[in-house]
Amino acid sequence: MKEKISILVTGGAGFLGSIMVPALLEKGYRVTVLDNFMFKQNSLATSCADPSFCVVKGDARDESVLKKLKKKLKKL
Repeated sequence: MKEKISILVTGGAGFLGSIMVPALLEKGYRVTVLDNFMFKQNSLATSCADPSFCVVKGDARDESVLKKLKKKLKKL
């Protein structure tokens, strides 16, 4: 079985992410979204049921958050 490629989408709950994330999941990628949900959007609600989807609430400008995600994505 082929291993899934992991993709990190920063700002994934925004306009572009809400279009990209479901398309990436449909193509078979493992998708992690990093978003601070500043606008309290729920644009990814339909993606939440997908086992290849993960969402992290945080800010892409925070280096500690990015370091943790980098370690996690390397293990996948």
